[in-house]
Parts: sequence; structure tokens; C-alpha cells
Amino acid sequence: MFLPPIRQLQYLVALYDHLHFGQAARHLNVTQSTLSTGIRELEKFLGVQLVERTNKSVTFSDLGKRIADRSRYILMQTEDLIDEAKAYHNPLSSPVKIGGIHTIAPYVLGTYAVKLRKQMPSIQLYLRESTTRVLVDELQNNSLDLALIALPYEAGSVETRILFREPLYLAHHARTELMTPGETDFDDLPDESLLLLDDGHCLRDHAISKKPIKKS
Repeated sequence: MFLPPIRQLQYLVALYDHLHFGQAARHLNVTQSTLSTGIRELEKFLGVQLVERTNKSVTFSDLGKRIADRSRYILMQTEDLIDEAKAYHNPLSSPVKIGGIHTIAPYVLGTYAVKLRKQMPSIQLYLRESTTRVLVDELQNNSLDLALIALPYEAGSVETRILFREPLYLAHHARTELMTPGETDFDDLPDESLLLLDDGHCLRDHAISKKPIKKS
């Protein structure tokens, strides 16, 4: 049985992620015509149309979406196969990609990286910061190996493990009249306006879930 080239599957997944031929081509460091030709050849090989093209947009058919998802899985398995082969000669030859949210990464990942490099000098370690949603998405599409996030968070199929617990403290004016210091429960506080982080930060979601805001 003849099989489509892995490169064509990469073209399809990149286009599905970006929904733009130019951006997908730049992501893979190929020309736009090369990417477009590769996807047309894949469609011809499969005998179905996966992508609907117009001058202003790229739309995937329902079948195209399913084929793109399966292609992503095949690419992930192929990457794992290559990593396993490399690890046979050097267990630490494969890159280790770790992400962390902005409120944790600066205080944990740096120290962790220094200690890890002293113990394993040949390790290829890549660190990055982002929001919880982005990190979980990257875990699911195999762009990250590990991520440090704050729970609770609905992480889908991602396996989570609690490393440590950190309390949150309520700061207030010494002569506040909104509460009785040391005695008032968080849920007993009046509904006031809250200063929150941008959407996507876990602390924003935690604050909202702890203290519902009344809509005016």
C-alpha cells in the first residue's frame, strides 16, 4: 500500500492550525506554493477535498477536520518514534520542553534548570512562560512535555499531579470597614469591584470562582 508523505501531513496540520496559507508556510519555513501544492497532492492521493479555498479564507470540511486531527496524531507518533531511537544511544538526547504560568515560572523554572543541568549536563532543556490555557493546549498537541500550572483547572486528557500547595492571602487597609480582620470569611465580603488579571490567567478564574460578581 502506498502512503502519503509525512511532509504533506505536516502541511495539512499547519494549515488547520493557522487557517492561512502564508502563515502556515512561514511556520514550516517553506514557500506558500510548496505548501499549497503539497496539500493538493494529498487531496488527490486521498481522492477527497479537505480544504475549501477562497480569496479571503480557508475552510476545512468536516472530513478535512477529522483527517487533520488524525494527521496530528500520526505526526506525534512519528516524533515519538524518532525520540525513542535517539534515546537508545543517549537517553538525554531528545529535547525536554517545560512550560510554566507567569506567576510560577520565574520563581521555579530557573532554579530547577540550573540543578538539572548540573546533574545531567547533556540534557537539552527548553523553558517557556505562557497562560494556563496555552500551556494545556501545547501539552495536548505534544508541543510541551511538562507544564507547571495552578489548579483547579479543567485540563481535559492531561494528567495532573499536585507538587505543592500555596495559600492566598487577603490584603486590606489597617482600618478597613469592609471586614473584621482575622475573623471574616472570604465569602462574607461584600460584592465590590475587583481588579483582575487579563482573561486567560488562572488567578482571574480563581478569584471569580471564589467571589461571584453581581451584574448591574
